[in-house]
Amino acid sequence: MIGTLRLTSGLILFLFVSGHFINHAVGITTIEAMNAVSAFTITPWRTLPGTILLSAALVTHGTLAVWSVIRRRTLRTSLKDWIQLTLGFLIPLLIASHVFATRVTYEVYGYSERYSYELWSLWVASPQKAITLCVALLVVWTHGCIGWHNWLSTKSWYLRNRNPALFIAILVPALALAGLISGRYRIIEQVQEPGWLDAVLAPIRPHFPGMAQMVFGGEFRVRLVTVAIIVTIILYHLIRWVLNAQKAKTRLHYRNPQTGLSADLNMRPDMSLLDTIRSAGIAHASVCGGRGRCSTCRVRIDHSLTDMPPPDATEQKVLERISAPPNVRLACQLFPPSPLSVTALLGPNPSAKDAGPQPRHHAGMEQDLVILFADLRGFTKLSESRLPYDVAYLLNRYFAAMGTAIEASGGHLDKFIGDGVMALFGIDGNIESASRQAIAATMRMARNLDKLNEDLATEMNAPLKIGIGLHSGLSIVGNMGFRNATSITAIGDVVNTASRLESLSKDHDAQLIISERTARYCGHDLSGFPLQSVTLRGRQDALEVRVIGSALKIPPAPEPDK
Repeated sequence: MIGTLRLTSGLILFLFVSGHFINHAVGITTIEAMNAVSAFTITPWRTLPGTILLSAALVTHGTLAVWSVIRRRTLRTSLKDWIQLTLGFLIPLLIASHVFATRVTYEVYGYSERYSYELWSLWVASPQKAITLCVALLVVWTHGCIGWHNWLSTKSWYLRNRNPALFIAILVPALALAGLISGRYRIIEQVQEPGWLDAVLAPIRPHFPGMAQMVFGGEFRVRLVTVAIIVTIILYHLIRWVLNAQKAKTRLHYRNPQTGLSADLNMRPDMSLLDTIRSAGIAHASVCGGRGRCSTCRVRIDHSLTDMPPPDATEQKVLERISAPPNVRLACQLFPPSPLSVTALLGPNPSAKDAGPQPRHHAGMEQDLVILFADLRGFTKLSESRLPYDVAYLLNRYFAAMGTAIEASGGHLDKFIGDGVMALFGIDGNIESASRQAIAATMRMARNLDKLNEDLATEMNAPLKIGIGLHSGLSIVGNMGFRNATSITAIGDVVNTASRLESLSKDHDAQLIISERTARYCGHDLSGFPLQSVTLRGRQDALEVRVIGSALKIPPAPEPDK
């Protein structure tokens, strides 16, 4: 609710500011055009509904902004948030004089200033105020644009249109400043005209003493209150830091595989996990700035899951959106009551795409999978007699043929290892469908290999051969790796066993060796192939397997009953 109010009030204020910028930009043409356009960009805000809406937005946004800083557990935050925070506190210091000289003057004296008077008061009467206003324009616009960016940074369409948005964000203030500067030269010319200045000042000359006192007094009070708020916030956080430093602390073990960082931190119960990490000077992802609007700060809890408080409504909504497993939480919303160990699931510089829904296995979980390993036979000897470019060409043709077969069958192509291939089946399904997909993949791989051998018949002394190993079982699947070299992969005994079966296929001069467990689920009748009990390196128990000379000889699966 608070976040929605702050966002809505900010959008209203940005709309008000945008109208002023458009009005200033028109100054590139004529001062009369600026006066004409103000009827659409400024006058509506001076009606009773406009005044109520603008005043409510100003009070709401300012109050909630101050409250958001007070409720922070630490003032350590990202550079972007610090810039927005600093600019936000600079705004009242820079625009107080302008607001009292224009809007308050209108409300008290009923004087609806025209751009002729405003430009004269800025560029002729008080040039230093003109410079201050130009700086204020940039400060206000930058503060608002950062707010827009924070709000939209989790939207995929914004990521696609980020460059045009940046162009508009630069163009609008540039045109506004150009309009004000153009107005300066025009107003200086008009001041030289006899009687022009007297005509402009005549309606307000009797009110000058009262207006000046009101403007200077109001400006002083606004600046005094702003400085008092800043000092109060700093003292509040300083006192709280001293008091909390005396409280008992628990331990946090933090690990980020993307950066290779591993650290043991002191953790206070009154600080969120994100605040604790940032207080230690560690960069941790948080696109929305720790407001619980994205999911980029998510972590996997490795220990002490049962001691953690349940997610509140805000956190639960985000976790459901990304289909997070129970051991994944948002660092900005979690206040751990006891020691724990966590692993960051994203690097410190995530994109908007990372904030969207993610498969459950991205966080790392145990699943029943079918693992496929395939290897090109005799490739080392083959590559010795060929040029490097020829070897690369041949490998790429082979990888394309095998990769196409795996993906067409519903498998996940894990990696290419030298001239070998590793694939996963069942990431988003069950063991039965995974086994059927794996068998279908081996049959497609065999057909694609035959087609590749036909295409390369004139270039090869002998046809290419492959050996394939298939095994199934529980393995840990997740997004693993370091920095940019991360991908979805699986680890565990089932992976090692599948690799051993692929190596064993060479000894049996077979194209495929499949474990009996996988064979039972695949839906094909493999009873015609010999069942053997083999002992593999690294395993104490023997494993029953089916030895298949050619995957093309696997009989088709029976049609399902209608």
